[in-house]
Amino acid sequence: KFTIDINSYKEKKEKSLAYKYGFLALSLAIIIIFRFLPVPATLESVCSAIEGGSGRSVMTLLGILLGVVILWITEAIPLAVSSMFIPIFIGLFNIDKFNVVFKATFGSNVFAFFMGILAISVACRKSGLAKKMAAYFGMVSSKRPSLVLLLVMAISFFISMWITDMAAVGIMIPIVTAVINTNNVSLLALNVAAVLAGAVCGDHISPISDTTILASAGAQCNHINHVSTQIPYAMTVAGCCLAGYLVGGFTGNGWLALIVGLVLELIVLAVLIKKCGEVNLE
Repeated sequence: KFTIDINSYKEKKEKSLAYKYGFLALSLAIIIIFRFLPVPATLESVCSAIEGGSGRSVMTLLGILLGVVILWITEAIPLAVSSMFIPIFIGLFNIDKFNVVFKATFGSNVFAFFMGILAISVACRKSGLAKKMAAYFGMVSSKRPSLVLLLVMAISFFISMWITDMAAVGIMIPIVTAVINTNNVSLLALNVAAVLAGAVCGDHISPISDTTILASAGAQCNHINHVSTQIPYAMTVAGCCLAGYLVGGFTGNGWLALIVGLVLELIVLAVLIKKCGEVNLE
């Protein structure tokens, strides 16, 4: 039986290696094929009319992207290694110079910024900070029930910003439903709303959020600039929401909390319009 297990392990290992080497070979073959494929005349004419790379460079870059995407999907090799292929092949096939490519990626401030942010995110996960904050919420809610809504939104905001919005919802909603009396539907709905509000707000201004990254990439703007410009908008609304949830915590009335939040929003908007002048919407 021991011999059979060893043989089975060897067969699985050989299949695994064949799987990895097979897709790695396929990826490299696609890159090489696109490198030497004839450039369509239409593409060449477009590239000559627009300042930038030649049609050959565009074809090669498409091959690199397709090959790396195959490696990402199949995970034939670690994602970090396959990602390194992009700048290496860009320099290897003379799409751009090595020093320019590596300076724009690993030598950029954005890369160092993301490294620091990801380090914080990993530390939060490893230390179990999110669960500890949730447990702290459970302890405080029994002593100061009027501040429950504020804590719910604040903790959800923090978890969403440094981990994920789904983690915030997954951790906080079960705790909220356990702490709050489920017979009081209005108060339960108010607390669930606070969880969702904090999670959405934290995700909106998180520099490592997928939606924030896609938004800055789609707008073709600097990612850090995009995050820094979103913070005043999100935090202004969050401040109005916190005031509303504070009123809702003391009164237990969700409609009153909504009215307070809307009134504060209108007041802030009126002050901004008066201070900045009329905005030309055209």
